[in-house]
Amino acid sequence: MRFAGILPFLAAALAVPFDASNSDDAIKLMQNILSGIAPKAATPEFLNAAVVQLPQFVGDTNAPAPAPQKEVIPEFVAPVAESSSAAAPVSDSKTSAAAAATTSAAAPSPVVPSTTASPEVPVTSAAPIASSIDVPIAVPTSVVIVAPAPQSADSSSTVAPQPSPIPSTPDTSNNDKARIVIYTNDLSDAILSTKYTHINVNFWNREYNDWTIDARKFQAAGKKVLISAYGGGANPTSNGNDAAEDARLLAEFVQRNGLDGVDIDWEDDPTLGKGGEQWLIKLTRELRARLPSPQYLISHAPQGPHFSPGLYSGGAYITVDKEAGDMIDFYNIQFYNQGGTAYDDCQCLLFKANGWAPKTSVFEIHQNLGIPLHKLVVGKPVTQAGVEGGSTGYMDPSGLTECFRQAGRQGWNAGAMGWRFGLDTDGTWAEELSKSLAM
Repeated sequence: MRFAGILPFLAAALAVPFDASNSDDAIKLMQNILSGIAPKAATPEFLNAAVVQLPQFVGDTNAPAPAPQKEVIPEFVAPVAESSSAAAPVSDSKTSAAAAATTSAAAPSPVVPSTTASPEVPVTSAAPIASSIDVPIAVPTSVVIVAPAPQSADSSSTVAPQPSPIPSTPDTSNNDKARIVIYTNDLSDAILSTKYTHINVNFWNREYNDWTIDARKFQAAGKKVLISAYGGGANPTSNGNDAAEDARLLAEFVQRNGLDGVDIDWEDDPTLGKGGEQWLIKLTRELRARLPSPQYLISHAPQGPHFSPGLYSGGAYITVDKEAGDMIDFYNIQFYNQGGTAYDDCQCLLFKANGWAPKTSVFEIHQNLGIPLHKLVVGKPVTQAGVEGGSTGYMDPSGLTECFRQAGRQGWNAGAMGWRFGLDTDGTWAEELSKSLAM
């Protein structure tokens, strides 16, 4: 039979002894085939070369699934949660090429994500890549990042992005400390042992521009020494002074004498609403350009009513502060010599001004105009003798101290200004007020 002709081949394939002339062997072979108990066939030698070695998990339902691969976030995009560990370190441009050379042999070819990503967020791979641009920029993830422009191929160093210029602003490092300012035309050694922190030497004008001030011993004692310009009776705007030229002369005076800054005691009121405000704004801007903060201080000494809304057609110091207030460190406000707006008790001085200049108490100026409390220094005559012509505004030190305590409980600690040292040569006024101020 034809089937018998293939038995030898089956026997050989199954490695079963078989004698074609022995019918018993043929019967046993057939029984083994039919019963399924034939010995497991060995792979013929000639088939070994064709066996394909598949990965362990292919076709093996018990093999573990491959571990998920973490998405690599570009170094300059701030990572969220724990993804920061997945980002490849960024090296200095001088070492990045060498590092890439040593890792490229062992590293697998990088898998490049889809190029459909936003062009504003560069896509990177997990493998280190040599580049002359390695500038990490940490930013909030909510901000859209624009990739830095590529540098030339021969760049030898990394050029970090430059920050925007910061506008010159007054020094705010000591905003939590009160000042006690005093005006004097005699820089006496007696001031050295007092609580006065700022000394305003009065007064400068163009006719008095050549004198000399030696402030070194006072500065060594921790005090600031400023030149105060103009004062009552001086009318620089009415007289036609050029504000820019006055600023130049004042700045040179400050620098020539090694002073800490300038105080502007401008009292040319008839020009308010007629160019006076713009003159002051120009003067202040020119001064700040020549006397940069925080190296130099600039203060002004307006009168309380200069902050009254609607009182002056040009706005007086409301306009000055709006246009140049960020260049002024603080105001030595003259809360005296104002007649019916007396500022002679805590209510009128601090909370609700009375008389002809409403809304000019300390907290009203702060609340209505937004001027920070730390810039509103309360100016007072040291004694009744400091009040002109029997006018108003004087308060005895004990009453003023109580007002300062009340103001302090509501966040004010700017300090006091006194007119003038000739009325407090032993420093008792400053000593008394210092007890209610955080110095």
